[in-house]
Amino acid sequence: MLIGVPKESRAGETLVAATPDTVGKLVRLGYEVCVEAGAGERSSYPDEQYRAAGAQIVDAQGVWAADIITTLDTPSEAKLLNIRRGATLIARMDPAAHPGGDRTARHDGRHVDRHGCGSPDLTSPVDRRPFPQWRTLPGIEPS
Repeated sequence: MLIGVPKESRAGETLVAATPDTVGKLVRLGYEVCVEAGAGERSSYPDEQYRAAGAQIVDAQGVWAADIITTLDTPSEAKLLNIRRGATLIARMDPAAHPGGDRTARHDGRHVDRHGCGSPDLTSPVDRRPFPQWRTLPGIEPS
């Protein structure tokens, strides 16, 4: 299974969806990981650190061809349409700012896993760490 980590497109975004440490853990568990060239630069993670962790460094087209794509924020509609049929997108989809974005991605068999949407219920405990769904991948232990 190939997991893709694209470069964040939002202006001023300094985070990346996976660190070299996370990539190394995924690779040791048997996953293949591809990272878009320059994805970690704004987070002070050069491509060489991802390569040393076992990731392939690819262009934008290569990362959006992965089985699972994980990104922080809602990709543009053009990028959503680049997700191949049967792939899964893990992202903080923002339906208020991007109405219809998840419908666009769901078209033709794409799967969108939305996180960080809507109003949280502050009366119940919630895992507020980014990407709690990583814990559902085989071999990932909650931290």
